[in-house]
Amino acid sequence: LGVHLVGPSEVASFAGQAASSDRTKVTAVVCLDSTDARLVDQSGNDVTPAERDPVLELVVSFKWVSGAFLIIDSDVGDGESC
Repeated sequence: LGVHLVGPSEVASFAGQAASSDRTKVTAVVCLDSTDARLVDQSGNDVTPAERDPVLELVVSFKWVSGAFLIIDSDVGDGESC
């Protein structure tokens, strides 16, 4: 498509939702604030949709691997938590 993201996105909130019984897998809702981020085309034109919600809800799954939690999955949530 030839577009890329320019500018910062920040974690507005992070809330744990579930954990496996052995606590090696965790799911959380992350609210990502992209107010200052823009989509830019190959010519440098801002092509950010005007109707874009500046805060995006992500449902992120983490797995404990070698002493750290790593992201193993991420999906757009329904937006009700952000």
